[in-house]
Amino acid sequence: SLAPPGAKIIPAIAGDWGKPLKNRPSLEVQMRAIRSATPQINAVSHFSFGWQEPEDERARQSCQW
Repeated sequence: SLAPPGAKIIPAIAGDWGKPLKNRPSLEVQMRAIRSATPQINAVSHFSFGWQEPEDERARQSCQW
């Protein structure tokens, strides 16, 4: 279904920073694809799987649109 006019759309993505995870591209790649396809979207909610393996966690990252 389509969102009603004026609704704020914030996509949610999941993955890992800097590397693909199973069938998902990295978070950066997903964010670039969203930005390229729909430049009017100016916010993305993301979930990094890194917390599930803290010994492999890289430095926290932030992104700015």
